[in-house]
Amino acid sequence: MNELLRLASLERGASNSNEGFVVDVIARTSESSALVLDRVREVLKVVLSNDLSQSLEAWKSLLPSWFVSVCADEITQEEAERRRNLPMSEREHLAQQWTLSAWLYWFKPEERFWKWWDAACPDNRSIIVRILVTGYPFPSGSLEWLLRAAGATDVLVNE
Repeated sequence: MNELLRLASLERGASNSNEGFVVDVIARTSESSALVLDRVREVLKVVLSNDLSQSLEAWKSLLPSWFVSVCADEITQEEAERRRNLPMSEREHLAQQWTLSAWLYWFKPEERFWKWWDAACPDNRSIIVRILVTGYPFPSGSLEWLLRAAGATDVLVNE
């Protein structure tokens, strides 16, 4: 089943798959959950439809400007070294906002550990995103960041 078709809600994922297992990601929003879900789909559609080897500048022009603007500024090697010496609380705070390059990294085929399966808005302030994973545990930070960038206030992965 095509992930882009599932993303566009043109195909619905069955409750199980022989490719892995389905996990629910629950997001809470302070604004319309349908609007937040539309934003998530908008970004994923671009990423899944384009060649990942493009330059960062090309991605900045392809992706929605609202998404690019909420990503953290890219950092230099010197800044990364400086951050290693910061107190843990400051490092954790800085790590909550992803750079665009760090986020895109997790969509490389060899780094991709989840795929879009299905999504719904059970009410105006929550979203349930169902993802297909092939193993446990799995990195879900790229999806969590996308949900937060799109307007989610809280994200819980039901592993």
